[in-house]
Amino acid sequence: MSATARISPENGCRPRGDDAMSRYADIVLPLFQPLYTFAVPDDAELSEGDAVAVQFGPKSIYTGIIWRLHDRRPDAKRVKTVGRKLYPEPLLSPTAMRFWEWMADYYMCTLGEVMRMALPSMMKPKGGDEEEFDRDGFRPRTVSFAVPCGSPSEEETERLRRRAPKQAELLAAVAAAGKLPRRDCDAAALAALRRKGLVAIVERETSGIGAVSDSADDTSRLAPAVTEALRTVSERLTDVQTAAAENISAAFAEVPTVLLRGVAGSGKTEIYMYFAARTLAEGRDVLWLVPEIALTTQLVARVRRVFGERVIAYHSKLPNRRRTEIYLALNRSEGGNFIIGARSALFLPLHKLGLAVIDEEHDSSYKQTEPAPRYHGRDAAMMLARLHGAHTLLGSATPSLESYVRACTGKYREVVLSERYGDTQPPEIIISDTLRAVKRGERRSHFNKILLDKIGERLERGEQVLLFQNRRGYSPYVSCTQCGWTARCPRCNVTLTLHRGNRLVCHYCGYAEPVPARCPSCKVAEVLPMGFGTEKVEQEIAAIFPEARVVRLDRDAVSSEGAYNRILGAFERGEYDIMVGTQIITKGLDFPRVTLAGILNADNLLNVPDYRASERAFQTMMQFAGRGGRRDVRGEVIVQTAEPEHPLLRQIAHSDYEGMAREQLAERKAFFYPPYARLIAVTLRHRDSAVLRRGADDLAAAMRAKFSNRVFGPNTPPVDRVRDEYITEILLKIEGGASMSRARMLLRGIMAETLRRAEYKYLTVICNVDV
Repeated sequence: MSATARISPENGCRPRGDDAMSRYADIVLPLFQPLYTFAVPDDAELSEGDAVAVQFGPKSIYTGIIWRLHDRRPDAKRVKTVGRKLYPEPLLSPTAMRFWEWMADYYMCTLGEVMRMALPSMMKPKGGDEEEFDRDGFRPRTVSFAVPCGSPSEEETERLRRRAPKQAELLAAVAAAGKLPRRDCDAAALAALRRKGLVAIVERETSGIGAVSDSADDTSRLAPAVTEALRTVSERLTDVQTAAAENISAAFAEVPTVLLRGVAGSGKTEIYMYFAARTLAEGRDVLWLVPEIALTTQLVARVRRVFGERVIAYHSKLPNRRRTEIYLALNRSEGGNFIIGARSALFLPLHKLGLAVIDEEHDSSYKQTEPAPRYHGRDAAMMLARLHGAHTLLGSATPSLESYVRACTGKYREVVLSERYGDTQPPEIIISDTLRAVKRGERRSHFNKILLDKIGERLERGEQVLLFQNRRGYSPYVSCTQCGWTARCPRCNVTLTLHRGNRLVCHYCGYAEPVPARCPSCKVAEVLPMGFGTEKVEQEIAAIFPEARVVRLDRDAVSSEGAYNRILGAFERGEYDIMVGTQIITKGLDFPRVTLAGILNADNLLNVPDYRASERAFQTMMQFAGRGGRRDVRGEVIVQTAEPEHPLLRQIAHSDYEGMAREQLAERKAFFYPPYARLIAVTLRHRDSAVLRRGADDLAAAMRAKFSNRVFGPNTPPVDRVRDEYITEILLKIEGGASMSRARMLLRGIMAETLRRAEYKYLTVICNVDV
């Protein structure tokens, strides 16, 4: 950080009437606050988008972003002065600032909340004083280099060769390279050359991000590698993929967004790489989004085999320093960068974005739930691409119904890949009746006989198996066999989940307690686990097949990216035979040896109180089915269910996406749900249930006065208390033809008016747009 002015209580503010300042800056702070105005010294070289240190409150120092520079003095007694500029160049370009403004407006939050989400914490230090502020900030890593000092005479050079050959060799190496890392130099020879004034040591900042194109020269230097990557990818495309790529190119000439609907295993990734190579060849940036952090590792390894180390992975689980280094390196870049990441990669400073790829665009993980901004990564990526004049390529085997309708109505273009890559066949999907298996004695533990038989066959052939259960832990809850008591969280209105080690854990607040030896209610019977989660599946499948090597992959099994990568790598190398997991194993993974996939309880996905439940169940099960049989051997999928005649399961068995879409869209249209309406969920929270009820009733009444019958609620959600706060919800539906921006503006005014009352001072109100 380069200091141009120091902050202190003496110079941090100016009294009103002080004419020494003629410029002012509206500054965004990483807080749930509006913009604040600070005075700017006339000699300060500042511009919009710069990061500066400012004093906020009596002593605290924050990082702020200059949003506007102007000459209008605020109506305040004292105007504090902007402190030092923190980085040589602005952190935000004008396009990035427009993107932040759109996000804050559309998702109904403040620019400060966007800043808090967008920038790594090391880039926005804060402190009670300047020393603490500096300690919290980013200091770039440096590398020492040996550089030549002038040119020695021929006589000096010859004397070195005779008397000190190591020094002569080092001097020649430094002269040839221009600079040589100090760690690569012989310490004694380097010290001697420095004493003679022939070599000097310089410190250079290093980001450790060698793949970033820092300048136009770097872009030109990498051009041959991009050309080779484009040639490689083009040669690997099949005739079907080549035709799809040509159709996408033609579509991009007419519209900015194309939906690539390709069955699992059809080679969508190869097409993504083809368009990425074309974009990089033009010197523009590529942003490739995936729905889960977990997917980045395998994908990055695959893409790097074609594009090399220029491919950069970015997500929120990276170390803070690494995220900061990537951000700053990209901010200095001249274009030609290739980013693969989760939704947080949207906020990276890509100055020449040419292509945004949204893989598995239907996935609900793209929607941020907490904290604000509660944005949808797919929709935000499309807006970012639009601001840059870039193309957007959406990809999915089972597109979201919103994207499907937009493609059908011509807003997007749709290109279909209906065949799997090469000669591989689509998996056979078998619906297995759980109730029938129980009646016939063909069920052992939580597995139907057909599934166990198929697992045994795979193990004999040395093939691998994936088992999907959409619940973490050992059992969803424990219950008394005598009186029906269940263990519940004292802070949340949910049951406690049983984990190994006899621990009962709340998955909402983290509360934990041991399993009681006797029922606390009747004091008679013991409590027993009910239902099953991934931990129990792992234990029981290992007992049934003791020779099998079983591994579990869920949030409880992996606490870091490294642990996740180790499990994935070991399974890919064949060190495990069976992998048990939650939804994390259903998405985008490619294991050549997997030929069997088992869904242990499809009913968990079907019976969810959500208007998207059927759509998401279809997408999840079809996505998981696509994990098996991706090479020479045809895969099989066993779906265990107590409702084998469920219409959605018949559609899954026949891979009938269009049938599912028609049926669900008819229901959505009848009941006025997206894509035929836009939804805003207003969530209210308070520790006092009575205050919450009054506040919700008042807010709902005020909303009805403006929005009439578009308002539903207040309604009590299934989980109506979390961390000792009671929760209620109000739903606002806006028809497709109405102005969403006007609806948001009216809603903001209604909320501000309601919350102005003293009794609602501590009432929390959250807006979630496009739920």
